[in-house]
Amino acid sequence: ITTYGIVMARNKGDFKKYIEDTPKLSSLKDGDRILIMQAATDNTSPEFKEQDELQTLINNFCSKKLEYTIVNIFDKPFINYRQFQYAIICGSFLLTKNQVTGTLKPLVELKVPVTSYDMVNAFTRGIFLRAISPFL
Repeated sequence: ITTYGIVMARNKGDFKKYIEDTPKLSSLKDGDRILIMQAATDNTSPEFKEQDELQTLINNFCSKKLEYTIVNIFDKPFINYRQFQYAIICGSFLLTKNQVTGTLKPLVELKVPVTSYDMVNAFTRGIFLRAISPFL
């Protein structure tokens, strides 16, 4: 059940923080804003659907009206992080641990829950504890 993405989350992200913050997805309310930070270089390709799949997973799980902002972190966008209630990083396999930490740092400082795509994927499918169990 453990995926390559969860292994990468453990090796490159703040895994303890991801474990703590991923379940906070359950407490989102109507109108909350989710920031999806895409780190893949192919996110402009018409067949690239990861963001759509992620939004569908979250919407089906939460049954809330949530707002999404998707950014490519390679574009170095200016983002007002204060407007978000949850943040997800996708494609961190392309980044170093320092890049992942640096990208998420402003959100962590604002106490915005942060996690990775694969952690959300496991959580919304009901296999979160099984997926992270090899690392506990």
